[in-house]
Amino acid sequence: METLDKIKEHIIEWAEDYLGLDFQFRKYQLETIMFIIKSIINDDRETSIIEAPTGSGKSLLCIISAG
Repeated sequence: METLDKIKEHIIEWAEDYLGLDFQFRKYQLETIMFIIKSIINDDRETSIIEAPTGSGKSLLCIISAG
């Protein structure tokens, strides 16, 4: 079972590798990605629904979660 700290570590490492060291998460993006990944790995969920305003970075959340 992956802990949230370990999941967060993987997310930040992935973002640095693929988005660059200057990349910064917007408010709540990192936490949302952590929730998505935790839900898939630990809760065995197949679907997560993301609801957020246009321009909030939903596509990026999904790309990073998949990575």
